[in-house]
Amino acid sequence: MRDRYCELRWKAAAFLQKKGAIKGLEVLEGSHRWESRLTMEINESDFGNVLSLLKEEYVRRTSSKGQEKPSPETGDEAALRNASCHGSISL
Repeated sequence: MRDRYCELRWKAAAFLQKKGAIKGLEVLEGSHRWESRLTMEINESDFGNVLSLLKEEYVRRTSSKGQEKPSPETGDEAALRNASCHGSISL
């Protein structure tokens, strides 16, 4: 289960880099693969646009017969918003 989480985290970071939301992506190796961290440099001009598109897609996929479900704000979203102000984030 932990391996799946790490795999999804890496794919999400690579997706954001491909879409231009982040400029740099670096893996900081830990003593075990589960302890590794990702450091990203946020592309502030594009990050907000990508986040908006992701929210729209979330609503499209989770809405039932045209009714919108509110997207819950997570700690990750707050961290990403904070990172966009400071230009980098470590996940």
